[in-house]
Amino acid sequence: MTKIRPSLADANYGLARRLVGHRLLRRMMARQHIEIDALHSTPVEAALYRALHTCTRCPAKAACAAWLAGAEPPPTYTRFCPNAETIEVLRITAA
Repeated sequence: MTKIRPSLADANYGLARRLVGHRLLRRMMARQHIEIDALHSTPVEAALYRALHTCTRCPAKAACAAWLAGAEPPPTYTRFCPNAETIEVLRITAA
């Protein structure tokens, strides 16, 4: 029996589909000027998967939603976001 490996395009589609379901993380990254569609390397994808997992279990969703709805300066999200380090790395990488 031959194993069929998913293509990178399939993996990117799966990641994109998961990100659509995670509005807070997607909005957080957009507010940090991170173009998720432009991130295609395997290490970055792994970081995004970890960030999605962390966001799903985040105890600070209310603080995140309030921050996203407000006019707080972008760096202040680091006070509550468990993905702050990952987001900063992605922001710098994407620049």
